[in-house]
Amino acid sequence: MQEKHFIWLATLTAVVGIGILYGISVVSSSTTLEGPFNVTYVFDGDTIGLDNGDVVRLLDIDTPEKGACYYDEAKEALTRLVLDQPVYLERDGEDYDPYRRKLRYVYANNTLVNGNLVAQGYAKIYNYSRDTAHQEDLRFLEKKAMEQHLGVWTC
Repeated sequence: MQEKHFIWLATLTAVVGIGILYGISVVSSSTTLEGPFNVTYVFDGDTIGLDNGDVVRLLDIDTPEKGACYYDEAKEALTRLVLDQPVYLERDGEDYDPYRRKLRYVYANNTLVNGNLVAQGYAKIYNYSRDTAHQEDLRFLEKKAMEQHLGVWTC
């Protein structure tokens, strides 16, 4: 039993380290960001509300829908990362989705929230047609989360 616990702890430590090194990208000085905005509401694992009234759908990721396996965990993870925190937004190819939500990469504490959620297994990749700024990094993180059977990859 102790060996299983040790293996699980070692795996978790490795994944968090990978996320810090790769997936939770630090904001580049050449990136144009909007903000800061304060997050006032978390709708689910990939949608937030801002103090200016905007609703933002996190780009290139998808989290489980209400009632699905890992929905609660994904929403809680996003809540811990951004609620009542200042965030910055990065636009890519698409400005809005069909529901008039802004499509953005979201940064909190100089980390890419979208990448953090993928690295920890709370989200899968969901590509919008023209949004590719962080596609390679997200694919790498998703592959690592899948290999480690994290989060949504256990459902």
